[in-house]
Amino acid sequence: MLKLVLKGRALLERSETPNAHQFSLKARVSYPTVERIVNRPEAVKAIDLFNLAALLTDGLGLTPEQALSLKLSDVFDIVDVQHD
Repeated sequence: MLKLVLKGRALLERSETPNAHQFSLKARVSYPTVERIVNRPEAVKAIDLFNLAALLTDGLGLTPEQALSLKLSDVFDIVDVQHD
């Protein structure tokens, strides 16, 4: 089954923060949420749009206009996830 997943590791690297904890503080998104997005993106079942906006604007330092101009492939990837 194909699944759309957030490119969490790429967002962390782009944020210029050393780890998921610092990224969560910068973006003002809870650490467990950011840790899951960065380290286990395939385990994320839903993405809160307020958190996504915070990651892109506060976390990455993008303006709202820059965040809106991103391509879907800049933020998400499609992966094949096997059912148990």
